Amino acid sequence: MIYLTQLKERIPYFLPIASALTLVLTLPPFNLWPIVFVALIPFYIFIFSEKQFSNIFFGGIFFGLIFSSYLSVATLSGFKWIPDAYLFSTAINLLPIPIAIITSIITAFTWIYVFYLRKYTQNAFERSILFVGTFAIVEWMFSKILFGFNYGSLAYAGGHLEIVRLAGSLGGVFLITFFIVFINASLAETLLYTTAKK
Repeated sequence: MIYLTQLKERIPYFLPIASALTLVLTLPPFNLWPIVFVALIPFYIFIFSEKQFSNIFFGGIFFGLIFSSYLSVATLSGFKWIPDAYLFSTAINLLPIPIAIITSIITAFTWIYVFYLRKYTQNAFERSILFVGTFAIVEWMFSKILFGFNYGSLAYAGGHLEIVRLAGSLGGVFLITFFIVFINASLAETLLYTTAKK
């Protein structure tokens, strides 16, 4: 934990960038799906330990930009229906740019909302629920931007486990998101608690 704090002081946005890149590794072609259960721990620590408003804003932008850019490109790369329709192909190839920008801004403002709300959270469970709910809402908004096509990034990564698929059968893709992010938040709170006691 001390190492993470020192690294965060040198590179203020290291934690959100590390979380976004780790989430990318859970998806194809990398498919390192087990790390989805720890990928958001650095971002959680960043959100609930950062003191500066501007750092939360830019940390949210970097997280959203990296993760949504990869998802947009991965999702839209399958649109090769008409090879000779150059305008259509160009539009599809350029579409990830506005999607990534819009999602980054939405993500940044959503985490600013969390930045202001966190002073009202009294315990680890409330902080975890605030983080989990916010992440699920951002993922839901991103799915709407992509028209729900080929979407469910955390559900895809976590869906290799039977218990996660059971959660999906009960409540759909976003219940899986809620479940996975809650595991991340719980582990982050455990890490924060154990390091605070030392």
